[in-house]
Amino acid sequence: MTEIARGRGRTGDVELGAVPEVAALGNTLTDLFNGLGVTQAAYAARIHVDKSAVSRYLAGRRVPPQAFVDQLFTEISRHLGTSVQEHVKDAVRQQRLDALRVTNPDAYELDSLRAELDRSQRETYRTGLLIESLTDALEKKQRQVEDLTGDLTRQQIDWAAERRETAGRYVRLREEQEAGATARDQLLRQIEELRSQLAEALRQRDRAEEHGRQLRARVLSLEEELAARQGYDAPDLPALEEVQELLGELWRAGDHAAVVRELVTAAHARPLADVLALVDWLPAAAAGQLVADAARMRPVPDVLAVGAHPGVADSAKNQTALIEGLAARLSPAELARACGAWAALPEDGSRLADRALAAAVRATSSLDEARQALSPVAELYRGACTPRATGRALAVQFRKTSLLDTVLMALELPWPELITWLTEVDATPYGGRTEPRFLPGLLDLDPEARTAVVRALAAHTSIRSSVQFAQELYGEPGDERRAEGRVLLEVFLEAGEAAREGFEGRLRSQTHSTHLRNAVARWSRTLPVDRP
Repeated sequence: MTEIARGRGRTGDVELGAVPEVAALGNTLTDLFNGLGVTQAAYAARIHVDKSAVSRYLAGRRVPPQAFVDQLFTEISRHLGTSVQEHVKDAVRQQRLDALRVTNPDAYELDSLRAELDRSQRETYRTGLLIESLTDALEKKQRQVEDLTGDLTRQQIDWAAERRETAGRYVRLREEQEAGATARDQLLRQIEELRSQLAEALRQRDRAEEHGRQLRARVLSLEEELAARQGYDAPDLPALEEVQELLGELWRAGDHAAVVRELVTAAHARPLADVLALVDWLPAAAAGQLVADAARMRPVPDVLAVGAHPGVADSAKNQTALIEGLAARLSPAELARACGAWAALPEDGSRLADRALAAAVRATSSLDEARQALSPVAELYRGACTPRATGRALAVQFRKTSLLDTVLMALELPWPELITWLTEVDATPYGGRTEPRFLPGLLDLDPEARTAVVRALAAHTSIRSSVQFAQELYGEPGDERRAEGRVLLEVFLEAGEAAREGFEGRLRSQTHSTHLRNAVARWSRTLPVDRP
């Protein structure tokens, strides 16, 4: 884990304005504040911050939180009717970081990493735009080359037909051909240059994405270390009872914007115990907002503790807010790993772990990426929670790719419980006509793999899904590989009967196909009478 400098500016020095960096920041903030034309007391009431804290921030005796600086930018923009220029915002943010560096190295390192992560994400976005632009330009140049090539071909035909008629026309056509060839060569060189630029842009995007992943990992590591350490000072905050009283007054006054600001401040700055107490105290809608803000802004260990709190674990709405907030800041693999603590919770908590895994799956763009996210946690979750939401998310996300490939992935993890929910999503209602979902790809597997899939489906799918799969194996008249499917049907029936008592009887009673029912009955009659 990263070593964090433990030195701090002395509190007395800061309060007396003896730290130059803090004093310089206070002067800058005062210059900006004076443009509002209000008193410090009035401004403190407007943004619901203690007026003594506003005074210390503007006097350069205390480093304000970034939320205070951002709010000041917002108020100035609203007052002037135009946004504060980005270079001014960047300069003030840098001054704040310089002040934190000498007064609170812990907060300085964390805020610096977050700023660098924001820049990395913006660079990734800009690189994506450049790639789109270069790709469009490359396609345009290639179409021009194709058009010129066609013109050259037609000119060569015209030249061959007419060059015998007149020498003058021969010269003109020759010149046109040379000019066209020159233009084509120039376009080919431009295309080659565009390809080179596109390749470099792709490399820049990959580097930016990798840098972003590394920064996210460092931010998470630093947040966890800071959360575990003592002495990470919170800004001046009123007592919890005062916050509750203030929120009650704001609700009664109908000032919902001020309520949101107070909840954001509480989610970011108040002790974890206060946040959990507010979750229990607040109305459902406001509690969901507080949970979402905490998931986006607090260290990951705190977020996991919020998820384990009964007021969150027992509420589907709070669970949704928590998962969406956490998914916005973590990659799919990080989200899957971070939420492992929830798998050991009672039923509602384990459902939260399942929903977090489903969110990680929905954030992936390929089956390989989903496998990479799930593989490290499969053993942890297997048996600890029912993967209902995870299986359904996998089925919906990759149904167009291959449901069979997704089932194979569940077997590789190995996590056979997933198969129940993977196949349940696509189950055909009773009496409906089944569509081939497995058989074409299944028969292309090697014999050992196809047998493993068939046995897993027999052991873990619902009867309704088992009927659908059995019908697919049995096939329809005219199927080219009907015989191979019926061999596998016998394997399926044998595995199902071994795994679940009365399997073939329930399968036979619930199928709408007379042919399949008779086939299952014939198979059953071949079994020993005294079979266990």
